[in-house]
Amino acid sequence: MTRFWGLLSKQMARLRGSLWRRRDFETDFDEEVEAHLKLLTERFVRHGMTRDEAHCAARRQFGGVVQMKNDLRERSRFQPLEEALQDLAYVFRQFRKAPVFAFTAILTLVLGIGVYNRPYMRAPTLSRGL
Repeated sequence: MTRFWGLLSKQMARLRGSLWRRRDFETDFDEEVEAHLKLLTERFVRHGMTRDEAHCAARRQFGGVVQMKNDLRERSRFQPLEEALQDLAYVFRQFRKAPVFAFTAILTLVLGIGVYNRPYMRAPTLSRGL
């Protein structure tokens, strides 16, 4: 049972981190990558390379920064919730662009759900009468 609570707290921490500290996280990661690249560049310059050659060699040795950033981003976020929030934001943007369509779509959903559920709302009253 303690493993369950440990996993739950870990997921909640990921959720908090992905929703509230995303910009700070991106900025910190960029700063850290730049610091590493700067250190590698300085080391290559000390070994006799020119500044441009050292910078290219440092980037080659360090690896794909964009791939690292994407991998880290994927591992550090709570993907299903973020995708749902992105979808909701998209829906509200589209509804603001076309309010008549939004009103019609919402009204259709409300009426459809109400008509579908009406027989089930009457079922308890019918069963009491029998």
